[in-house]
Amino acid sequence: DNAFGPDAAWHRALNFLFHAINVLLVAGLGAWSRIGYRLSIPAAAVFLAAQNHQEAIVWTAALPELLVATCVLAALNAWIQALNRRSVLWMGVATLCYLVSLASKESGVVFLALAAGILLADRVRWSVPVAVLGLQGIVTAVYALGIFRTTTYHLHLNDGTFTVQPGFIVVTVMSIGRLLLPVGWAAAIVVATSRNWRFLA
Repeated sequence: DNAFGPDAAWHRALNFLFHAINVLLVAGLGAWSRIGYRLSIPAAAVFLAAQNHQEAIVWTAALPELLVATCVLAALNAWIQALNRRSVLWMGVATLCYLVSLASKESGVVFLALAAGILLADRVRWSVPVAVLGLQGIVTAVYALGIFRTTTYHLHLNDGTFTVQPGFIVVTVMSIGRLLLPVGWAAAIVVATSRNWRFLA
């Protein structure tokens, strides 16, 4: 804003730059042996062109969505490197990227589930990542408590956005179903038919 003012072209260019970085980070997930580049590169190509998330790319106010995606994907790439190399340094990079993702948007917490999933799928016998995930979980719990302490004046905690109702499950299932159309469902079928249930989970 300070450098270019309200000119939408510059804001969109920044958003497109973050999208390009995210595409490269999706491709980078192929360093995980269970995925491989033969899967991550096509996934990156789909992510590049898929319509489902384009609103966040062209809408200037959605920059936090792009930032949280960048940070979570960077954290996952670092996590994979840490496990592949048994590197405490890469573990620290993953943690730093995760913390920055939380500063971008609350949905950054998805990293914990994905990192734990990778750890379980690879059956890693190394205590360091388990300890690091535990520490990240503690930080996340403190972060969540900090959010809920603002209940009296936080807009979304008072306007019904997070009200748990029976329709929540229906909306969530339908949203995920639509988000996966069509390539995500095709990928799920391919993985399911490989009978690698641990990987599918």
